[in-house]
Amino acid sequence: LLGAGISFLLFAVLKPLPAGGIGFLDQILFALPSAWYRWQAGFFIGLPAAGFRSADYFPVLPWLFLFFTGMYLVPALKQHMPTRLYGFNISALSWVGRHSLLIYLLHQPILLAVVGAAAAFVSNT
Repeated sequence: LLGAGISFLLFAVLKPLPAGGIGFLDQILFALPSAWYRWQAGFFIGLPAAGFRSADYFPVLPWLFLFFTGMYLVPALKQHMPTRLYGFNISALSWVGRHSLLIYLLHQPILLAVVGAAAAFVSNT
């Protein structure tokens, strides 16, 4: 539980990092130097440059610490939960979990092909 608490605290403090500072959740308490946000590749770690846009932006910092929070909580929760709540197996979901990278890599080209075919069909009618 200590690891989960520390990880969540780090997540909360770094949550406003992409907006230009550190603080607590969405409140910036201390602004960071603007020079930190001029590096174009800084978006990956949570330091996006001015003008950066993304529809689904989840940088490594702070979100890595939220992952760690869950990673630390699972063993603690398993000790206090009945086995029937976490020990079940659904074979289709297990297959998806074992092949998630393949599914992730294939779903975009498949969706683009479907949307492209639909757009071609609509434009021809």
